[in-house]
Amino acid sequence: MNAGIRVARLASRLAAVFAAAALAGGCAALGLHVPKPVETVENESVSIPPGTYLSDVICRAAGARKWSPTVISDRLVRCRYVARSWTITVDVHHNNRDTFSVRHVDSTGLFYDASRGTIHGTYNKMVRALCQQIRNEAYMAPRLAHAPAASPAVAHAQSAVPAAASAPQPEAARPGYTIASFVRESGDDVAYSFAIDLADAGSADFDTSARIQEDIREAVRRECVSSSAADPSSVRIAFPEYRMSGGRIEGRAVVLKVELLELVYNDETRQGRLSVRVNPSQYEMARQWVRDNIDSLARDKKVGSGRSGGFRIGSEMLHDGNILEVEFY
Repeated sequence: MNAGIRVARLASRLAAVFAAAALAGGCAALGLHVPKPVETVENESVSIPPGTYLSDVICRAAGARKWSPTVISDRLVRCRYVARSWTITVDVHHNNRDTFSVRHVDSTGLFYDASRGTIHGTYNKMVRALCQQIRNEAYMAPRLAHAPAASPAVAHAQSAVPAAASAPQPEAARPGYTIASFVRESGDDVAYSFAIDLADAGSADFDTSARIQEDIREAVRRECVSSSAADPSSVRIAFPEYRMSGGRIEGRAVVLKVELLELVYNDETRQGRLSVRVNPSQYEMARQWVRDNIDSLARDKKVGSGRSGGFRIGSEMLHDGNILEVEFY
């Protein structure tokens, strides 16, 4: 066969291969896609010494693996990884002592199929590596117990417009920090930006963070709930942004309207149903609040008391009247 013809045919085949890769939307960068079951990590055990907090360990581990950690609540760290053609977001739930769980929240470019529970194998590899790093950091914790807490990488607070708001101050029995600013943001939704100065840059531990959040919650209730016709039982306060850096903590507190309508659980089938009425402009945030707080809501209503471990969210549906119905198990 003529050499020129062979070269032409080879070039044609290569062109077809590259065209197929382009149509695959980035498959070439990840390799051949073989769907894998989404791996979840439930109640993974670690050992940390007294005086060390698992939330700090998780943040250090995430940073070491180039994830961006965000402290969502006192029992939840959200971690996000951004690559050139794909992203992963996971929630790391923990009890701040000796167990943690990792669950898929969102991903792009990894062929996630929620109905089948499958995803590209890269996701599972990244989660395994993150879990191993958490175990490594926990093992190293005795030598790091007195080091400053990690600085979760979260988005900056939105521009705030100062308004009449009385900045709360910690009680005498809660020394160690002062609230430097507490301002009402502009906009239809009720939100406050705040900044806290720590007396000791290395004191940003779990107990201090929990006390700060409770002081901010109390200030928001005093400023917003007490001065309005809002039903206190339906008002929830979330912290979508919360950043610790050096001797300062900055964040936002947002008032959510989440009215609990029904919460039932069947001990035999080990399944439950939760119905809440939400503010339509805050649907996504309220939905996430429900996911983050399903365990505490169930505990308050004394359902599923014989269970060991937390609940997992199943199907979700938004009905007329802005009623969000969630199945859990």
